[in-house]
Amino acid sequence: YQQVIERWTHDLDPIIIYDYDPGKAVDNLPFPALHCLKHDLPWFRDQGVWGFWTEGNNAWMVTHLNYYIRARLMWDADADVDALVHEYCQLFYGAAADPVEQYIWTLENAVDATTTHERWGELMQWTLILPPVADKLNGLMAQAEKAAVTSPYQERLHVLRLAHDHMMAYLAMEDAAVEGDY
Repeated sequence: YQQVIERWTHDLDPIIIYDYDPGKAVDNLPFPALHCLKHDLPWFRDQGVWGFWTEGNNAWMVTHLNYYIRARLMWDADADVDALVHEYCQLFYGAAADPVEQYIWTLENAVDATTTHERWGELMQWTLILPPVADKLNGLMAQAEKAAVTSPYQERLHVLRLAHDHMMAYLAMEDAAVEGDY
């Protein structure tokens, strides 16, 4: 992919990247991509990529932070992603910002550390990624819910809770399938 982009940006102008967020194979499950955006957007800029056309879906709470960071990096590819995530959490989650930010980075780091890769038509290997961090994620979600005591932060955290519960239910479903418990 890197070689193709380098050749295209050398020979063609302008280059616009068409991508997916979330990836098509992870419908309505989290799609941690901050580690990719942090690396890729400055590189794309340095290659002379002119813009992006990103296809998404209606799973807003599993991708909203990706969209925010992507937009901010398009304005300034050298922006500090960690600082942007911190700012976003403070503004979007209020008093629940700290545990939500830890939740985000716990999930991000678990995905970034995995040696598995998503391929078109196959789901991410959540059964490998989530179990080591599931208890921590559950604890952070509970902390965030205790801290979010006013509107609109309660409502925003409730939607994040739904996304979290969906992810955990998916993991339980995969575990049951492995055990033959249908």
